[in-house]
Amino acid sequence: MRGGRWYGGLLRGEVPREMFDALCRESDEAYQLLEHAPVGSWERLTGWNAFLCQIYADNLLDAEVSGMIPPDTARIVNELYSLAAAWLERAAMLRENPKRPMQIDPRTPLPHFRTPLRSAAQLLGMRNTLEDARVRVASELGRFGGAPAQQRPLAERLAQIDAHRHRVDLLWLGREADAMRGAIGDALSDGLAGVSELGQLLVRPDLLGS
Repeated sequence: MRGGRWYGGLLRGEVPREMFDALCRESDEAYQLLEHAPVGSWERLTGWNAFLCQIYADNLLDAEVSGMIPPDTARIVNELYSLAAAWLERAAMLRENPKRPMQIDPRTPLPHFRTPLRSAAQLLGMRNTLEDARVRVASELGRFGGAPAQQRPLAERLAQIDAHRHRVDLLWLGREADAMRGAIGDALSDGLAGVSELGQLLVRPDLLGS
């Protein structure tokens, strides 16, 4: 029955929100993992990635006013929850073997929308995610105990994120216009990419040269 309801939603071009409940529960541990993983560990880095994917998916769903999720949003949300679950699996492997080698490019992009313009709800979900994640990385940067040579590039990245946020703020009142929605979506995408990378670098500053 559950698969049939999903298929019916796709035929209508929309997906019932409750179809994501199981995916959300599977990766809900992301919120706890970021708090409890050892500081500076690869496990904590996987926790950050899982957290960002989880909160992004949650915010996109919460921004939709109806119980039916548009297909492009549904695809992104499905990818984000799946990524969060995959990062949690990697974290579990690292707990079993903390010395397990790990290679990662912190610039790995988050999933992108296929259409060039975001809806008002999609923009709101992206904006809320950027604000939530920015609060988190700013707090982590304030507690960062690395050398000044490490702190400077991290602070510069935060300033770049804030520049994207400022651009969004300037354009936000005109978000119903296509030109504004395109510009806002681009600024939000750049900001989310920046905050994703900064969160990883704060955990593992040794990735700065990668």
